[in-house]
This record gives sequence, C-alpha cells and structure tokens, in this order.
Amino acid sequence: MDDSGASAFFAEVSNQYQNDPNVLYEICNEPNYVDWATVKRYADGIINTIRANDPNGLILVGTPTWSQEIDKPASNPVAKAFNVMYVFIDDFAARNATVMKSVCERISYQEPSGKAAEWASWLKHELKSSPIQ
Repeated sequence: MDDSGASAFFAEVSNQYQNDPNVLYEICNEPNYVDWATVKRYADGIINTIRANDPNGLILVGTPTWSQEIDKPASNPVAKAFNVMYVFIDDFAARNATVMKSVCERISYQEPSGKAAEWASWLKHELKSSPIQ
C-alpha cells in the first residue's frame, strides 16, 4: 500500500486535533486485494506519523478482505498497538456468519495487543431471527 499522501494528511490532522478526545483516526477503511503484511507496513508508518503529534489518540486499522481477517493482526500485531483497534466485519460480512465465527474462534485463544471494532454490525445480523428484538 502506497501511502499516497496519507502521511502528510495524518500529520496535519493529528497536529490540528491532538487535544480533541472525540477524534478517531481510521487509517485504512476495509483494505482489499492486499495481504496483512502490506497493511501492517502501511499502518506502522501512519501510526508513527500520528503518534508524533497525538500520543494518545485512538487509531482504527482495517484488516484485509474488507476487514474480515481479524486473525491476521491477532497473530502479528502492529508495532505500536497502544490505543489501536483493528476493524473487523462490516454488515455484508454477516452473510458468511459461519466463516466469521470460525475466525473468531481462531483468535479467541490469542491475545492481540489491540482490540477489535465493528463487532456490533455482525451481532445485529445474528439477532435478526432472535425473539429478543
């Protein structure tokens, strides 16, 4: 992944909003057609750029295949994972709930240094047939 100006953008934005606790930095939204090693290399660079200005800001890092491969960063996290969340599962991923459950089971025995975001969209689909609604 070429940062194509992302470093300059996040340097400017993190400098401007470094004291604003309401800002989240989503540095790559649902990367596709790239492997985790490529996303991780890009993320490590952009995280360093943001941390130079905002050492505590929350950073969201997408995972490969439209953010469905949360098992990749679980076994090989970004270098500086403080206040980093890995984006996992968007609404369309729930169509493959069995596959997603398998991914969740694979990571349940690992301790990723970051946390996962967007779990709610998957749970929403799981509850559609539930009498709890």
